[in-house]
Amino acid sequence: MAAGASGNFTVNIRNPHTRRSYFRAVETFAAWCAERGLHNVAAITPMHVAAYVEQLGSIRSKPTVKQHLAAIRMLFDWLVTGHIMESNPGMQCEGRSTASGRARPPCSPPRRCTSCSPRLITLPCSGSATGP
Repeated sequence: MAAGASGNFTVNIRNPHTRRSYFRAVETFAAWCAERGLHNVAAITPMHVAAYVEQLGSIRSKPTVKQHLAAIRMLFDWLVTGHIMESNPGMQCEGRSTASGRARPPCSPPRRCTSCSPRLITLPCSGSATGP
């Protein structure tokens, strides 16, 4: 996904602060993916999202982790709606509970998609574009 197009998934968010936060969350996730050699969005699996959420949870607050997961889910929903991906790898992952204090499993077992043929999309790199 080109850096300019990555902001389009936030266009329906009315609050400008939330829009910027979601955009930054996706940029952070994209940088994390790039560090691991995941340059094609089709290569991202639920296990990658779960690993990111778990790692983020060790350094950030629970509400921040939940916001990042919500942004990732929204991005992948946008990609599914645009027929770029067939499924949303973020939907199988759950954030940590902030109310009960007990952690839920970060991700359900992954399902393998054998019929997927999404177009090549590159994730935006942190700092490659200005926010929305």
